[in-house]
Amino acid sequence: MPEQERVDAIKRFQAHEVEAYRRSVEWDRQRKEDLAKWKSATLTMIYQSVQRVSDDFAVRGSPFLFSSIPMQPECSAAFRVETDAGVRLFAKLQFDLADGKVTATSTVAGVEFLYVPVTDVSREWVELAAERVLIAMLNAA
Repeated sequence: MPEQERVDAIKRFQAHEVEAYRRSVEWDRQRKEDLAKWKSATLTMIYQSVQRVSDDFAVRGSPFLFSSIPMQPECSAAFRVETDAGVRLFAKLQFDLADGKVTATSTVAGVEFLYVPVTDVSREWVELAAERVLIAMLNAA
């Protein structure tokens, strides 16, 4: 095997390692930025928006409301559906930050959501998710 082939193979390997390290640093930087945005603005907006929807449904006579689940992982916000009498139900709405995207999920059958980049999470998107869950609960009842 010619010496130049060896040298070229080693250089390609080293270049690959440098690029992998650069991508790792960039991914870590982006993750930290996303987490900072999540903590500073997005999380508060999610809690306020879900509470706003819950209050609106309550004023209109809905027997189903949201209560927040206090102990959550750093990148999650979860809400349990309960009755206006305070009975906690299995139904849940949850928002999770992962890979720069916020995903809404629910244990309520037939309720599906799309994910959005953390930079695009809006009050309207959160409220729509909360509305869908409570409407599905009312329809099922």
